[in-house]
Amino acid sequence: MALPVLIVSAGCLASCSSKEGPSAGADGQPAPGALVSSRFGPGFAVSMPEGWGDAPLLGRMKWHVASNNGTTNPDCFVVVTEDWSFEETPIEDYIATQTEEHFVEMASTMMSDVVVVVREENFDLGGQRAVHIVYSATVDGIPQASFTTQTIRSGKLYNFGCNAMVNNFPLVYADLLRIQESFKFVD
Repeated sequence: MALPVLIVSAGCLASCSSKEGPSAGADGQPAPGALVSSRFGPGFAVSMPEGWGDAPLLGRMKWHVASNNGTTNPDCFVVVTEDWSFEETPIEDYIATQTEEHFVEMASTMMSDVVVVVREENFDLGGQRAVHIVYSATVDGIPQASFTTQTIRSGKLYNFGCNAMVNNFPLVYADLLRIQESFKFVD
């Protein structure tokens, strides 16, 4: 039996239906911002880009930031899940259960038109081996692209994810990965 995948799509913030995110410059390209302050959650720290801010925590999120001072998509989040099964499950076994088919099945309970674009099982999150899944889906009637990167550490599942509008995602993907690369464990 496959372990459940933990995914959370932050959904749309105040103006997520805009064609270009606020991180886009006049030419429609993402305006690179320096990573500034670190925000701490339970057992981790992450830096966010200049001009981003705290966004409302949704569901089981422990950290959530978004562009335009926390009001607009794209956004990134961390969900930490504690469950006895994560104390017993080696990361290799967890990653093996997170197939594209399983991901689509689980994600489709919360969003529609889910399509996995990339699944990489030798990714890194905070120095830990992780599974990285890039996908598109429709959330609240709005098409968006997202990624989730998941690893197990100290009996907890850590899920780092980011969302952007479908047409903006290719422009901001590298910047979103840069935010993820700042993730570190602090225990």
